[in-house]
Parts: sequence; structure tokens; C-alpha cells
Amino acid sequence: MIGFATDSIAPEHRFEHWRELRAKHVLGVTLELPIERRRAFQGRFRSRTVGSATVTSIRASAYVVKRTESDIARLAGNSICIGHQIEGPGHLETAGGVEKINTGDMTIGFSDAPFVATPTGDKAFHYRMTRIPPTAGLAMGAAIDDMQSARVDTSSTAVRPLQALFKAIHGSALASNMEDAAGTDLGRLALAVRGLLPIGIPEIRRAMRHGLYHAALDIMDANKSEPGLTPDKVAGSIGISRRQLFTVFEEAETSFAKTLSVMRIRAARQWLLERPTAPVIDIAFGCGFESVATFYRVFSKAYGMSPNDLRHSEHID
Repeated sequence: MIGFATDSIAPEHRFEHWRELRAKHVLGVTLELPIERRRAFQGRFRSRTVGSATVTSIRASAYVVKRTESDIARLAGNSICIGHQIEGPGHLETAGGVEKINTGDMTIGFSDAPFVATPTGDKAFHYRMTRIPPTAGLAMGAAIDDMQSARVDTSSTAVRPLQALFKAIHGSALASNMEDAAGTDLGRLALAVRGLLPIGIPEIRRAMRHGLYHAALDIMDANKSEPGLTPDKVAGSIGISRRQLFTVFEEAETSFAKTLSVMRIRAARQWLLERPTAPVIDIAFGCGFESVATFYRVFSKAYGMSPNDLRHSEHID
């Protein structure tokens, strides 16, 4: 993990430091900001590797960012780049033209294609990016060198899996044994969304199942307290059948029922410790269990003790 913030740098030197040491020499881009706004500049940068991918999060004051031919010659990236504009809309100019990038939009392009990104207004932005080198046949023969960065077309059936897998890679829910596959699958989904790889080939279908697994996890985690959360409801929410949902979980070497049970029992453990006076029955039902007996059985199997014993042991410690 690499992390950096401008807080410890004198205001008059912050932008220059960010521009030269972070943008130019780490990301290979050129920044522009009017002199009169530089003293108020602030920025935070985090980057880490997940398998073959590099995931980066940037929060900073608004500025113009360019990837020029000289930047590329100085620091080639040779990567598929997937971006998510969480905050701070703007315009993206490439050899393919100019398009508006709104808050929430994703972009896909090749790292070594020039671009100019200009913010709309002067409000701070939040941007996440995943860079994936096309190693070990990831691109499967697709010509990616001329892939200009462009806003994602949300009509593609590969978009939902792409979004979910991108979110998982940037979060903390990705299992360590899935990190290498996550980078490869995300890169291939990006190429499928851009129309460079066909949706129907086995590699893309497998990548879509990987992404849909994380899409299902997102829905289950958000709705785990609902006793009536069924496979049919989750499958319908991500646009697949019940049978397809079970296949998605089988490929992840788990099951829908086991995954949901783990989510609920972990939430219950947290509630037991955070709400020491709350009745166990309220916590059981509040976490989605349909009966107290089932809750006690699952809890005992997971933690080797009863809910009250857990509270007592934590209190003693």
C-alpha cells in the first residue's frame, strides 16, 4: 500500500509536489492549475496491488490532467485502464472526440493513448482507477493499443459484472485466492464492454460469472436482515435465473445459503458486542434469522460458544 496526503506540506508547495512527484513520476500525467488556486490545493492518494492489477484512489482539488505523447514516452503504462468518476464531473478529450463524464460514470481505455481531462467547475474530485497489464494472454489477441479512453456504454450485458468486480477489487471483500483471477477477469470484461472481445466466448462468460458473484454479494449484504431474502430475489436483482445464481456460487466454491448465513452471523456477533443490553432474540430476528433456535445453533457452530458466553468473554477481556 502506498499512501500520501498533502497535509504535511506547506500550502505554497503542495501543488508543485503533487504535480512533479505524484502525477508526473508515479502516474505519468501532466497537471495544470492556475497559479492563484495552487495555495488552496489539497490531495490524497492511495495505491496498492491486487494480483496483477494496480488499484488507485485519488481525492484532490480540481485540476486539468493530460496524458501527453511526452508523458507516454517517459513513463509507458502498457495497461488497460478502468476509471470511476465518483465525484467531480468534467470533459474527456481524446483522438476520438470530446465527451462529458458525469459523476458516477466509468471509463475504459488504454494507458498509452493521449487524453485531456478538464473538470467542470472547481470543486474537489474523487476518482478510482484500476490498471491491468495485458499479460499472459489476457487480451486474447484483441488490439488494445489504440483503445481511446471513453465513457462506458451501460447497455452492454457485461457492465453489471464489470461494475461489481471493480468495486470488489477496490474494497476489502475480495478473497486472497481470487486476486489473480479478479485482475484478469476485470480486464477481459472491460474489453468485452468496449466490443473488443465477444460476450459469448468461454473466458468472458466465466469473467461475467465472477463479476455477478460479487454483484450478488452486494445485494445479499445490503439485505441480509430480511428473513425473506431468497435466491430467486437475488437472482432477479442481477438479471439471471436461480440456476445460474447457484452456478455462480459453485464456481466460487461456496453456496448461497452458506454465504448468507455467514453474513448474518457476523452481523449478529457485531451487534451482540455493540449492543450489550439488547435481548438476544431481538438481535437474532434483526439479523434475518427466522427462529432463535436456528440462530443459537448457527452461532454455536461458528464461534464455539453461545451469544451470552461471547458477551461475557469479551467483557472479561
